[in-house]
Amino acid sequence: MKKSRILLVAVALLTVMGLTSCEKTADKILGSWELTSMTIIDNEDFDIELEGSIWTFNADNTFSIMGNGEIVGGTYSVKDEQLVARLLAVYSEESEELNFIMDVSEITDSKMTLEGEMKLTVTEGDETYSDRCLASLYFKKK
Repeated sequence: MKKSRILLVAVALLTVMGLTSCEKTADKILGSWELTSMTIIDNEDFDIELEGSIWTFNADNTFSIMGNGEIVGGTYSVKDEQLVARLLAVYSEESEELNFIMDVSEITDSKMTLEGEMKLTVTEGDETYSDRCLASLYFKKK
């Protein structure tokens, strides 16, 4: 009987610790971050310029990326130390969709590292182009 109570308490404690950890990540990600560097791991041809951009994560699960004089927005969620985000930019003759599924491998009050997959889909008229890569993104808090 004592063993099962101890096991139950241990499971409850681990569950609370996991939820607290995820909540902390979700809270810590809020605010503005500057992308200081980006390493493409498996696709040298992946063509996207994000370095130097400012990423702002809001409490309502929206975020924006500001760079090259443009601001694009999207939505995100943090679950189990994983960031899932989607950006959609629509221009007069084309649209770009950028999806991220990345692990938050490090986050402090001053820096954050994301590692995982990025997928870019560009639609121009009737043509659609899609590419993906594995990447590491390194941020500093603004």
